[in-house]
Amino acid sequence: MISDATSSSGGITEPVAQWVRRCANGLSAVERDEFRAWLKSDPEHRGAFARANISGVDCDWAWQTDAVDEILVGLTARARRRQRRRTIGATMIAALIFAGSAWQWNRATAPVTTPPASNLVVVGPESMTLPDGSVVELKDGAQVKVDFSDAIRTVTLANGTAYFHVAKNPQRPFVVSAGGMAVRAVGTAFTVDLGQKEMTVLVTEGRVRVDAAAEAAVPNVSLPDAPLASVGAGNSVVLPVAAINAGPPVVRELAVAEVREQTGWRIPKLEFSRTPLREVVAQMNQHNQKKFELGDDVVGDLRVSGILRADKIETLTESLENDFGVRVDRRDDKVVLLRSK
Repeated sequence: MISDATSSSGGITEPVAQWVRRCANGLSAVERDEFRAWLKSDPEHRGAFARANISGVDCDWAWQTDAVDEILVGLTARARRRQRRRTIGATMIAALIFAGSAWQWNRATAPVTTPPASNLVVVGPESMTLPDGSVVELKDGAQVKVDFSDAIRTVTLANGTAYFHVAKNPQRPFVVSAGGMAVRAVGTAFTVDLGQKEMTVLVTEGRVRVDAAAEAAVPNVSLPDAPLASVGAGNSVVLPVAAINAGPPVVRELAVAEVREQTGWRIPKLEFSRTPLREVVAQMNQHNQKKFELGDDVVGDLRVSGILRADKIETLTESLENDFGVRVDRRDDKVVLLRSK
C-alpha cells in the first residue's frame, strides 16, 4: 500500500505522485478500495492528493464527505480562470468530490476564511461551425486552419485532436490535412488525433479515405485507385506521421465502449461547488437518455461539490447511495433518488 502523504517541507512525495499516476491509468475495483483506505488513513492525504493532482485526473469514483476545503477553493479558482480564457474550454477530467450539509470550513489542515459561493459551470470542447455548416470540436490545445474554395474544403490540423462532423456536399470534398497525410470525406463524422509520431483516425459515422500524399488535399489531382486506408464507422487506423514506405496500415474495428472511451473528451464536464443536487442532475439529464428523478425536495436540496463528466450517471449514483445514504431506485429508463429512511 502507498503511504506517506507529504514531505516535511510540504512538497509532494513519490507515494502521492504514484496515486495520481495510477488514477490516470484507471483503477480496478481492488485499487479503488485501496485508494479509499489510503485517503481515510491520514487526514493529510486528501489535501496532498489534491495538490499533486494539478491536471485534474479523474479517478472515476466519489470519495466520502468532508473533502478538504482547499479542493473546493481550487475548483472555484479554476472555474474563474477558465471563464476568463473562454466560456467553453478545457477537457480535463477530475475525481468527483462531494461535500454535504455539514461543511467543515475551519479545518486546521486547510483554513478558509470565506467559503466559495455556489456555482455550476458546464465545460466542453471548443466548438466552431464552418461556413459550409460543418462542425469542428477541438480538444484542449488543438489548432486548425480553414481554407475553403469552390472546389474543395480543406482544414489543416496543426496539432492535437479534433472531431469533424462534415456537412454533406459531393461536389466539394472535405479534407483534413495532418501529419503529411490527407483524410478525405464527403459527409461523415470522425476524429483525427495528431501526435508527434503517430496520427489516429477514428470514424463514428460514414467512411473516410486516407492518402499519404499531401497532394490529395489539392483540387483536380487524381487520387490513387487504392487509398492508404479506407475507414468506416466504428473503425480506426493508426498511421506514422509523414509515413513513407511504412507498409499498409491496419484498420481496426472498435467495440462501442472503446469508441466512447476514445471520444469521451467531447462529453461536457460539470464543475460545481456547493450546488444543490437538483441543479446538477438537471444538467446531467440533458446529456443522457437515462434520467435522474428526485423523489423529494430534501434530496434535491443536498449540496454537492466536485467535477464530473456529464455521462457518469453511475458514479454520481453510487456516491449518493454509499456516502450520503440516499436510497436509489434503478429502473430501465431512469434513476429515482429518495431520502434515507
